[in-house]
Amino acid sequence: MDDLIEDFIAETRETLEALTSQLVEWERRPNDRALLDSVFRFVHTVKGSCGFLSLPRLLHLSHAAEDVLSAARDGDLEVSADLVTAVLAVIDRVAILTEVLETGASVYDDDDILTDALRTFLRDKPADMVTGQLDVSGYTLAHEDTILPGKARTVRVSLSLLDNLMSGVSDMVLARNEVSRQLRKVGSNADLDVSFARLSSTVADLRDAVGMMRMQHIDKLFSALPRLVRDIAIELGKDIELRIDGSEVEIDREMVEALRDPLTHILRNASDHGIESTAERRAAGKDPVGHIHVSARQSGNQIIIEIADDGRGINVDKLGIRAIAANVTTVGEWQTMSPRARLNTIFTPGLSTADSVTSISGRGVGMDVVRNNLQAIGGTIELENYEGHGLKITLRLPLTLSIVAGLSVRAGSQIFGIARSSVVEMVSTSNPNVKFEELGGRKIVSIRNIRYPFKSLEDILGIAQGADMPGESRTLIVMRPAVGANFVLEVAAVIDNEELVVKPGAPLVMGSGLFAGTSLPDNGRPMLLLDASGLGNAMGLSATSRDDRDADSRADAESKNNGPSALLFIATDGRKQAIRLSAIERMEDIEIAQIQHVGGRTRVSADGGLYDLWEYESAPDDGLVKVLRLSDGDSACYLAVSDVLDIFSIAGDIMPSAEPEQHEGVVYAFGEPVELRNMFGFFETYDRRRRNRGSEALCFIDCAEDSQWERTILAPLLTASGYAVSFDEHDQPRAAIILQRDVAKARDRATDPRTLHLRDSNHSLTEPIASIYRYDGVGLILAIEEKLAARA
Repeated sequence: MDDLIEDFIAETRETLEALTSQLVEWERRPNDRALLDSVFRFVHTVKGSCGFLSLPRLLHLSHAAEDVLSAARDGDLEVSADLVTAVLAVIDRVAILTEVLETGASVYDDDDILTDALRTFLRDKPADMVTGQLDVSGYTLAHEDTILPGKARTVRVSLSLLDNLMSGVSDMVLARNEVSRQLRKVGSNADLDVSFARLSSTVADLRDAVGMMRMQHIDKLFSALPRLVRDIAIELGKDIELRIDGSEVEIDREMVEALRDPLTHILRNASDHGIESTAERRAAGKDPVGHIHVSARQSGNQIIIEIADDGRGINVDKLGIRAIAANVTTVGEWQTMSPRARLNTIFTPGLSTADSVTSISGRGVGMDVVRNNLQAIGGTIELENYEGHGLKITLRLPLTLSIVAGLSVRAGSQIFGIARSSVVEMVSTSNPNVKFEELGGRKIVSIRNIRYPFKSLEDILGIAQGADMPGESRTLIVMRPAVGANFVLEVAAVIDNEELVVKPGAPLVMGSGLFAGTSLPDNGRPMLLLDASGLGNAMGLSATSRDDRDADSRADAESKNNGPSALLFIATDGRKQAIRLSAIERMEDIEIAQIQHVGGRTRVSADGGLYDLWEYESAPDDGLVKVLRLSDGDSACYLAVSDVLDIFSIAGDIMPSAEPEQHEGVVYAFGEPVELRNMFGFFETYDRRRRNRGSEALCFIDCAEDSQWERTILAPLLTASGYAVSFDEHDQPRAAIILQRDVAKARDRATDPRTLHLRDSNHSLTEPIASIYRYDGVGLILAIEEKLAARA
């Protein structure tokens, strides 16, 4: 019985998360029978389960809700805001009692008040309806649904088990990397290299799959928002419409709870402070209905959530008056602040622009809580204010809390990790554009005439610096914390660039505020992961200090005066060239053993895959090759270079080039003209792969299980051309192309525009069936592209 109750609690909790948003949507669309059926199905299932499990309070509540919903389904009740509110109250009580089942606490609320309120809607209905004697024959309960073809099947697994599985896979990755290092020492062995490449690919796929187990749709977070906005709108007497996009985006499970409070605060502020009353909106010529748009999307290794409203925005002048009155800033400082710095004072604890304190907002804690919660999970927040027209808030979050792209750095004799998302750039102390100064008793460093607060990692952590080799330069890392100004961290050296599995650290270590967790890099030695914001705080750079606001103002001025950034490098032919910094994912040194000439191209074996290597000519038999990893957000490749010089801003016009396919043009870098490489040329070979990627380009191959030609010849051809391939019958409905050799099936599918018949003969069939000779690879790919273009 305990196991049954646990299953009941888990299933009920999952369904409740989506149910409240469905009820709110049902209020807006009362004629949507599918929504009403979904709500009724849940209540009916709870009632049946409670009767079996002997849970009288839940049975009583669900029975009353079922009576009312059944009357609504039969058309005997008209949907109203009061009706939805009464049903929501019962759903809330069901949620509370479900939690009580798990915790063992006691709830003494009077359920009869809720059930009586529901049955007032049935006051004039027949007695048999009031007592719940409803005819539900032919109705299928949710837990009795048969598993339809293609329907996803799920099981529940504890998070601790997933963590153990992730740890095991991480150890496997470390072992694979160690084997890779040993193989490079042994020398080249073609058979061994092929076997190891297969093992490496399998391990990489397994790690990705386990990582995805921690992910879930962000809809789990978004599903409660419609109810929240509805309740606030009713309390404020406003008409607010909420639109949600991107619910299918997946996010780390641990981030859902961390984001719940920030989103709640933001939506409360948008509804109370942002959206005007109906009368004010009409007077301003706006739609009487206020609009709030919440959207989520994935961009690279980040999740971006945007919350935008069409209200009044932030009154910056009013904000300045409140900030000055609260001694957050002075009149002189406020006048010299940039617009962005002024707007960011809204994050000051205790500062609010509300005229009065309400039960919804106005206590000055909302935006401060938002910032602190986001900072705790490595996220950032940005504001875009359109005074009189609305406010857009952008939350940028790491894709997962368990795996981050990081750098390993050396300080003294110890190795530490830094998340790459916190790193702006790295330069050597020997760079001629680096100057060390002292201003007001504080050490600062000037990089290309931009001043930053500066401190060595050894000084911050209180460890010995160690003995550097004579003439050896150290590395400066420009850090970008989640909040506050950028600063420069000096380290002995940057060791490696790798994916780090992050785990919580010991409470005593984490209490220092300097570390974000622990990690186990490829060498197998545990190391601490540094927290950028904690390092800034240790340097005395608080988010509200004058230095930070000045630095923020300088950054704004720099962004206005400077053009896009570019990297100056020496090409393999010895010429100085440049490429836009936005195209560079990272700079690294790769071993000669990772470079192979296969498939007619020079390629790099890295991160479990093969990538094109451009402009690589020759190199010693062993050693390292300096490369730039380029990315367009979808594909990646490598560019070999002789040396990396510096970063500069493209100022003025780009002079045209006689070879536009290779060079965007000519720009000035530190007073001399250099060629600006055309980054688009490096990704031309990926065009077809990008164009055909995704579920719309899925090719379903209809063949017998023992048919080898389709699996060994056809499938690899389609995969190499960038198409997804499936032999699973369940994937047929969503496939963009259907391929088969059976003539009878070709006749049956003659009216299906997705079908391509592959004939065995080189000659066309006499009967009118569109077909392609199965060994005509070029013709087959062209035919697929024509069908996709016709459907677009």
